[in-house]
This record gives sequence, structure tokens and C-alpha cells, in this order.
Amino acid sequence: MKTKKPLTDRVYREIYLDIINGEILPDEYITESQLIERFGVSKSPVREALIMLCNENVLECIPRRGYRVVLICRDELEQIVETRQALELFMFERAFPRLNRQELSRLRELNDIARDAAQMTTMQRWEHNIAFHLGLASYAGNRYMLRILADTLRVNARAYTLYANYVKLQNAETARDFHHKLISACEERDYEKAVGLLKSDTEELLIRKINYL
Repeated sequence: MKTKKPLTDRVYREIYLDIINGEILPDEYITESQLIERFGVSKSPVREALIMLCNENVLECIPRRGYRVVLICRDELEQIVETRQALELFMFERAFPRLNRQELSRLRELNDIARDAAQMTTMQRWEHNIAFHLGLASYAGNRYMLRILADTLRVNARAYTLYANYVKLQNAETARDFHHKLISACEERDYEKAVGLLKSDTEELLIRKINYL
């Protein structure tokens, strides 16, 4: 979330990255005083950043304790995946006839950027993953749905990374492999195979039967 206050944006971004990258775990508390000392700023930008994160349901304020990460329950996760899947499959149906050699080449480039995924942070891997899925969905030509999908993917990323960091999951190649197979199916003009791969990709968290709460 961007504001007109650079200090607030910086604090917000750093806290969010710490959560995504597992520097702040779900059972830990952070306080305003800790953050003020860490960033060397006044109380105002820290408080504003924390309010923003609470409004987005990323953090929750616990009186006399501080702030802690909000875990995403299984019911909410299922709703996230259901929303993402409905959007992506609908948009893919619209995009598929428009995927020519040039578009598929661009998608391969996006996927190949993540070839060194094992050396990236969890957030960096997800940024590449999101870029690929938004790139694919963009060929549907509906910018309003694309905006909703971007927001949904961002929440999906937070759910995945919370789980990944909580159980120390290491599975850097999965998304890239799915994307490679998906592009190949599109090149072969095999719509049913491509849809099946996309569906499996969106369901990855649920397939793992997450029970980390």
C-alpha cells in the first residue's frame, strides 16, 4: 500500500517483508518501541504503518503485549483459493485463444527469471510467481479482474509464506515446474491439460492439507 508519506511506506514495507520472509513468526510480538529504535524514526510513521497492517488483517494489536501476525485459518484459505481459482480459470479461458508464439515466449522469460529460486527469499519467489500469473491473466484483456486477482494473489502469498516459514518448507522449484508444463501445454494447444495444470497450481496449499493452526 502506497501513501504520500515515505517514512510510513518504508516502515510498512520492512515489517511486511519481515513477516513474509519469516523474520517475524506468528508466535512473536513486536512493539512500537522496538520498531522506533530499529528504524530510527518517530512514533508517528511506525504507528501509521502498524495501523495499515492491522487494517489489512496482516497484524493484530494485543493490549499490553504489542502486535502479532494474524494467521490465516483453513476456512479463509479455502475462500482465497476458491476466489483465485475462479478468477484465473475464467481469465485463462479468455486468454487461451490469444496466446501466440510471442506471448508464450514472454511467459517463458518470466518463468526463467526464477531459475535461481533456491537462492531467493520466500517473498522474492512469490513476487516472480505473482508476475507470471498476472502476466498470463493479462491476456484476457480485463484490467478490473486483473486488479482483483493481484490483490488475491498477494493474500495467497502471505498465506503460503506463513505456512512455509512456520514448518520450514523448502519447495522452491514447484511453481516454476508447474509454469513450464503449463506453457508447454499452451504451445501444444492442449486446453484441457493446461487448465488442469493451472487448477493444480492454484490448489497447492490445499493439496498439502495444511493444519498449522
